[in-house]
Amino acid sequence: MLEMNRFDRSQLGQRRVAIRKQVLVPVELVSSKVDEPVLHWCGDLTPYGLWLDTRFPLVRGEHVVLCFEPQVWDLDPMMVFAEVTRVRRARYGVRAGMGLSFLDLTDRERNALAGWLRHQPAVPLAA
Repeated sequence: MLEMNRFDRSQLGQRRVAIRKQVLVPVELVSSKVDEPVLHWCGDLTPYGLWLDTRFPLVRGEHVVLCFEPQVWDLDPMMVFAEVTRVRRARYGVRAGMGLSFLDLTDRERNALAGWLRHQPAVPLAA
């Protein structure tokens, strides 16, 4: 079985370490630019990070705070520090947004998220 809790932080922003699952989850984001939560939508999610659809992605390397709660979730809402590791600007036919890697999920949170994601569809390969 894949060891979900061993995550090499040197892989941030590099290869994907888990299969992305297609979701639609509201995520509140707090950054150094805006000190109040800003609502974004998570397009895909893994136990290691997520993709936020936004026309105004932050710069790579910026640290933020995220708060979200997957549907049918038994734990408290997740509040996690994350780092912007991928940025995609708007272009014709390509969704703009940013990829964020979680920095401080507990083992319990990561395992619970992995269990919840097991029942979600994978993101199509072209995405």
